[in-house]
Amino acid sequence: MLNRTLRRHPTGAFLSYPVAALSTWGVLYGALAVAGVSASPAMALAYVAGRLTARLSFPLGVAAAVPLAKLAPILTRIKVSALLVTPRNSFLGTAPREDASVESAAAVQKVERWMRKLEGPIDTYGAALLIGRRVVGLSKVAAFYGAISYGVDVEGMLASWGLAAEVGETAGLLAVATAANTLAFPVHVAGAVAAAPHMSALLRRIQAAGSIRAFVSRPEARTQARTAS
Repeated sequence: MLNRTLRRHPTGAFLSYPVAALSTWGVLYGALAVAGVSASPAMALAYVAGRLTARLSFPLGVAAAVPLAKLAPILTRIKVSALLVTPRNSFLGTAPREDASVESAAAVQKVERWMRKLEGPIDTYGAALLIGRRVVGLSKVAAFYGAISYGVDVEGMLASWGLAAEVGETAGLLAVATAANTLAFPVHVAGAVAAAPHMSALLRRIQAAGSIRAFVSRPEARTQARTAS
């Protein structure tokens, strides 16, 4: 059922996934704030360092997904590319506009090729890759936190690489909420799958109305769009 929903509503799933993730993050952050939980600056800096090294997450995530896929082959049956890669043939597609410059069109086509390449490993390992990336992300934060706790100048190291790590007052709590939200990815997937058909229906009504502005500002446009869909 999960794969069928993702195939039928790829654009709806693609948009619903970050909404689900942001929703659970907001709940976690609010709960931590209300509970008075505090986090050390080291945690905040570790999280920022982990984000600044995000380019390593995908290749390391693939490496982590290989043994995980062997241990639990059922994870590879869950095809999650619809959640992570812009769907083909949708209004979110990356086709360049007719009036786009040559440089802009080339950049768009490069992004399109990159996204299509991602589909291979994503669908090969399925949910195992999703889990692997999160394990890698948490491991990086834990490693940076350990290094900072032992006196390693992680901030200076990042600066020497040309990466600026600015940590605000609330960054520690944000880091804790984000790390906790990483573990809630099954909820994100389930929420995206449940919301995908409804999101797709909404998108069809917006397209039938002609634009988001027309859909929002004119009640008759919403009525006509609902009838058309």
